[in-house]
Amino acid sequence: MTVGSEGRHDTSASTGAPARIMVGVDGSSAGQAALVAAQAEAAAHGLQVLAVHVRRGLTPVEALGSGFAGLAGACWLDCRDDAELSAWLDCVQLLEATGLSWEFVVREGEPAEQLRAVAAELPVRSIYLAARPRPWWRRGLHHCPARALSRRARCPVRVVAYSGE
Repeated sequence: MTVGSEGRHDTSASTGAPARIMVGVDGSSAGQAALVAAQAEAAAHGLQVLAVHVRRGLTPVEALGSGFAGLAGACWLDCRDDAELSAWLDCVQLLEATGLSWEFVVREGEPAEQLRAVAAELPVRSIYLAARPRPWWRRGLHHCPARALSRRARCPVRVVAYSGE
């Protein structure tokens, strides 16, 4: 696991350092790695951890709710609920033991946009996201929220490269 930082950073004079570290969690082992990295920075500086889980909205076909599309939509909703529960349990297991102050926020929509919106509403010191290395031919098919967020965030975006299972 390696942690890097990419993107633009706000260089304007601040009125006070934000007291939060934000981390995108999704219930996966990669999300756990980002949570561990964020926990380390929060513990070192006595900051609160803001764990944000973004649920992708239903596509128009899933939202129709009839026939096979309705069944697929119902299965997708169950998977989304499972991912949200896993992300919350990761936070409980990793953060409660440390005694850090933390908060769990759920948003729905496009991950990069929702993470940017949360960071704008609740000013954060830095944002942690996990990214898995992908072969060159799959990079064009996968839209990594870390890359999109790093272009528009007003704070450092720290990308935790995760290659495990």
